[in-house]
Amino acid sequence: MKIIIIDDEFGAREILERLILSYHPSHEVVGKFEDLPKGVEGIKSLAPDLVFLDMMMPGYAGYEIVDFFDEINFKIVFVTAYNHFAITAFELSAIDYILKPIELERLQIAMTKVEESLAVDLYKTKLDALSNTLRKSEQKISYINKGYREYLLIEDIVSLEANGAYTKVFSTSKEPIIISKNIKRFEEEFEDFPSLMRVHRSWIINTDHIIKVSKSDFTVILVNDQKAKLSRKALKELFPA
Repeated sequence: MKIIIIDDEFGAREILERLILSYHPSHEVVGKFEDLPKGVEGIKSLAPDLVFLDMMMPGYAGYEIVDFFDEINFKIVFVTAYNHFAITAFELSAIDYILKPIELERLQIAMTKVEESLAVDLYKTKLDALSNTLRKSEQKISYINKGYREYLLIEDIVSLEANGAYTKVFSTSKEPIIISKNIKRFEEEFEDFPSLMRVHRSWIINTDHIIKVSKSDFTVILVNDQKAKLSRKALKELFPA
C-alpha cells in the first residue's frame, strides 16, 4: 500500500512512519504533511491507498477532509486524542482510529483491517456522517485575544450582548470577552443551533442556561447570574402560556 501521514506534530509523523516501516516493510510512506490543505494536495498528486490523519490540527480538523473531495477513494485511519463521545462516533461509523500516544498493538489492528478490505463502497457516506457528528459535538467560535487565536465551545456560551460593531460574549468557562463582530452576524451563524436565540435587539441567549424569567420587567436570569433583556415577542415564544 501507498501511505500518507497528515499530522501537525513533526515527532508524531516520524514515529508513525518508523512504526509502519518497521512492522509493515512491504508498504511505502509516500508523503508526510503538516496540515490538511497540504495533505489534500499530496493525496491528489500521490494517490495513496491509506491516509493516517490527525484529528485536531491548526486551521482544519481532520474530519473536514470530506469538504475537499467529492469522492473518497482511499482509506483513512484517524489519529486522535479525542473524548469518549467522539470515539463512539468513530465506532458507529465504522471508520477506524488509533489513539495518541500510538500503541503498536492498536496500529497493527488498524493496518490489518485496512489490508483485509480496501473496498470504498459507501465510504464517503460514512465519512460525511462522522464529520457531521463531530462538527456538532465540537462546534466553536474563534476570536483573537492578545494576538492569539482562541476558541469557545458553542455549548459553553451563556449569552451575547450587542455593543455596536462589537459583541460581548458571556460563557460558563471564561471571563466575558469582546469580539469584533456585530450581534447580527452571530445570529446568522447560530441558525443551526436552536438553543441560541435572539431575544432582544441587544441580546442572544442560550436557552439551555436559563434559570428564571421575570415577566414583569421582561428579563431572564441565566447561569452565573447573567441577566438579559427580553422583547415581548421573545417572551411569548419562550413562555406562550
